Amino acid sequence: MLDKIQSLLPESARTLLDGPGLKAKAARGSLWLATGSGVDQTLRLTRNMILTRLLAPEAFGLMAIIVVVNTFFESFTDVGIGTAIVQNPRSEDPEYLNGAFWVSLGRAAGLYALVLLSAPWVGRFYHQPAMAGLMRVAFLEILFKGASSPRIAIASKKMDFKRLLIIGQGAGFCGVVAAITAAFALRGVWALVIGIVVEYAFRCALSYVVCPFRPRFVIHKQSLRELYQYSRQMAGLPILTFLFMRADIFVIGKICSAADVGIYSMAAALGMMSSGALGNLIGQITNPTFSAMQKDHARLKSTLLRITSLLTLLIFPPTVFVALYGKDLLHVLYGGPYAKAAVPFALMFGTAMLRVLTVPVVSLYFMIGQPGLNRFFAIVRVLVMGVLIYPAAKWYGLTGAASAGLIAMTVGYVIQLVRLRNIIGLDLRQYDWLSWRPLAISLPLVVAWVATHHALKLAHLTQITVGALACLLGYALAVLLRPKAAARLQN
Repeated sequence: MLDKIQSLLPESARTLLDGPGLKAKAARGSLWLATGSGVDQTLRLTRNMILTRLLAPEAFGLMAIIVVVNTFFESFTDVGIGTAIVQNPRSEDPEYLNGAFWVSLGRAAGLYALVLLSAPWVGRFYHQPAMAGLMRVAFLEILFKGASSPRIAIASKKMDFKRLLIIGQGAGFCGVVAAITAAFALRGVWALVIGIVVEYAFRCALSYVVCPFRPRFVIHKQSLRELYQYSRQMAGLPILTFLFMRADIFVIGKICSAADVGIYSMAAALGMMSSGALGNLIGQITNPTFSAMQKDHARLKSTLLRITSLLTLLIFPPTVFVALYGKDLLHVLYGGPYAKAAVPFALMFGTAMLRVLTVPVVSLYFMIGQPGLNRFFAIVRVLVMGVLIYPAAKWYGLTGAASAGLIAMTVGYVIQLVRLRNIIGLDLRQYDWLSWRPLAISLPLVVAWVATHHALKLAHLTQITVGALACLLGYALAVLLRPKAAARLQN
């Protein structure tokens, strides 16, 4: 598949892909990830479109709360094993990998034991007694993740994304089939639980097939010491990220109906779908790239600027598209009841896209061996979210909850950029992503929306089609406005 896609590219791009250096490796990895992410997101979108017509919004609301509780437990014990392996120069040492495996498995086992004990209390807190049994089954995911082969991180470090895609796509396909099949039979939240457990069970099994690893009952003290030295800098970061990312579900799950939570969570999932794929793609590429140049601040700065400049041109038109056509998208993809979340959907999509811009910065912090540098940014973001989320959700409902996240993300990102001046000497004036180009290439979208919604009054699907064509026209305009962009990326 990759060879067919590569043959369609311009000669300059094919030359870059065939090269031996870090840029060529990153380019090939990007192509693999983009292809795989496209397939994965299409598969998951198809699943959601089917499931929203088989299951009531209440089922998605209950599952959203379960996922949030899962993330809550995991964030308290996340020690960053995967990033520690990618960052460490001797990460392929069998003793180091063996230590990482046992730390990961031990953490998962302890965490699952905690879930078994606390599940009834969580169910009572949300006035959902059935949650206890659902949690105990759904959280088997934790054990499967903890028992997976640590050599997955080595594949990521080497940008061997073909292996990662086999694992991810294979497991994802099995999970989607299991969820849809169960939904036809059960018509309830258990279908969603079965889907997620099957996916992570296959992910664990495939990790050993594709990235073989045989654990040994020996733990090397030096390896544990190195893992501890890196992971202690991660202290607090996962829980801070969780509090920002999931505080809205925690709050609206308590003050809103299960149906509203379901509608909100599905709109959020749609908003995170494309941004999550793009963020994962950027993270998978920037982690090994920044790791290879972690001592060269000049290269770090120039690479960060180029990545961010490209990202802003990529994400601005889709953000405008969702702001204008969000109601049409929700109506076509999920059905009429979900269209009422159009405004929260647009706000959450904007937050997700802004978060994509933070991925290279966070990656840079991690790969220079100083993940703790991200802590202040995360603390400020959580404080802003904590102050705003409850009153915003109480007074303005789903729109207020989504607005709180966007404000907190904006404040945090500005702080990140300011701090980079001291880390790598970044001159904020070099950021050209606030220039006129992203605005200019989005003008066709605005014109198309005015025509389809006020002048022509077209059907939802037709409106989306016209908007998509206008978005493509905007990207074509970007190429005309910046004909040397491709050459700059290769220099």
